[in-house]
Amino acid sequence: MSTVIDVKLLITDLDGTLLIGNTLPQNATELIHTLQDEGVHLCFATGRMWHSPCYYTERFKKPISIVGCNGAIVQNEKGERIGDFPLPKEFAQRIIKQALENGDYIQCYTEDTVYLSGYRQDPLDRYKKEDSNVLQTTFIITQNILDYVKDEKIYKLVFIVEDDEERLAMRRIIEEENSIAVTESGFSHLEITHERATKGQALQLLAKDLGVRLTDTIAIGDHENDVSMLEAAGLSIGVHGGHDISQFVDVMVAPPMENGWVHGVKKYVMGDKR
Repeated sequence: MSTVIDVKLLITDLDGTLLIGNTLPQNATELIHTLQDEGVHLCFATGRMWHSPCYYTERFKKPISIVGCNGAIVQNEKGERIGDFPLPKEFAQRIIKQALENGDYIQCYTEDTVYLSGYRQDPLDRYKKEDSNVLQTTFIITQNILDYVKDEKIYKLVFIVEDDEERLAMRRIIEEENSIAVTESGFSHLEITHERATKGQALQLLAKDLGVRLTDTIAIGDHENDVSMLEAAGLSIGVHGGHDISQFVDVMVAPPMENGWVHGVKKYVMGDKR
């Protein structure tokens, strides 16, 4: 597709799409400033905590909407929460209890804290290396997660299951639950949220809030948890390097290290033919 739409709202995933590691590239930063100057509304949509993108949004002169925990929390440009979809309490407590009894590794996302069920090396390495200002999140490692969250809203649960068959079997069981959405990010992360907590639902809420038609929106992402917003947008751009989402998008672009996000936006939003 080479058509340039009259974009009013651009919603983009962060990890694996816009960011290189945890760094927002300078050329992407400059392009976002240009988009804002031209009246395009921006939204950063992530599986991270809802306030984690603030580390990036605060550097721009105009406000940027935020979607956190895959759509469990949606905040508009005015800082108003227009979407709040925690997991059903009984389900969340039951599946956490079951996971801990089975020895499964889980991450539990509340309003402002991520609880890790154990000392799994890959997330620990990441959290140790990253500045807390970047992630904007408190992490607590404990087997007593239920004691901490008994009075908290739980917005997302993550199971890290590297065995494909085991992950698929777990996914099938969870998908039988009412009011639950299951998707994957990375190559081993099974992400569980409320059925209304999707990036696609978030895009629709933001478009309505701004008075923007979905046909005038662009979505950019790289993994399965981005598919709902890619399908809802007027134009969808997939980024190579994540899951194979080519069947769900209008166009594919290169990974962040090869400036795919920047080139895609310049071509399909701004009409740059180079």
